[in-house]
Amino acid sequence: LKGEDILLWAVHPLLLSYYSIELNRFKTDKADACKILSYAVRNWDKAVSFYIPSNITREIRELFTCRKNLLETRTAYTCRNKDRQQRTTPSPLVMEIEKQLIAVLNGYIKLLDKAILKLIVSDNKFKRVYAILISIPCIGPVTAWHLLFITDCFEKFPSWKTLAAFIGTAPFPKQSGTSVKPKDKVSKKAYIPLKVDLNQGIVSVCTRPG
Repeated sequence: LKGEDILLWAVHPLLLSYYSIELNRFKTDKADACKILSYAVRNWDKAVSFYIPSNITREIRELFTCRKNLLETRTAYTCRNKDRQQRTTPSPLVMEIEKQLIAVLNGYIKLLDKAILKLIVSDNKFKRVYAILISIPCIGPVTAWHLLFITDCFEKFPSWKTLAAFIGTAPFPKQSGTSVKPKDKVSKKAYIPLKVDLNQGIVSVCTRPG
């Protein structure tokens, strides 16, 4: 569609789920299509062209996701192996197999780290922005990779305010009338994984001695 110069507008599923709620006891593809058409016609002025990230961003995302899955698998095997060591009669064969699997996963994780770095170094802009990111005390290599592919090297979001709202670090007010004015709070409708990475980096810096 983008190649044919056709406007592609991606709408969050929740906006369509709660749009035009009717007391119907049926759900059909035709009814859903009419609902989507009605939303598009009435909110045409809010249409935003879908942003397609660059090839290097999509490749970094794929490698990063694979790395994350391998880390979760390695953590599971490590915890199970430690649990077996505390048993009275652990199976030596099972423990040895799990240790070898952990070693294999470590090798693949290192391989993915090198592949991600190689991709970043191959592009001058990504290389320059990555060097700036890792120079910030609370941002390590993994968080920098995360920021690079989420923001498409900081080209996807028009300002830092939209990025802060996307990852859930920007507080929003909630006011009703003149008397109810609670403290501004961040929204749970955010991209939590990146927020977690940034929070861990900030905590490590704040708790670092000296």
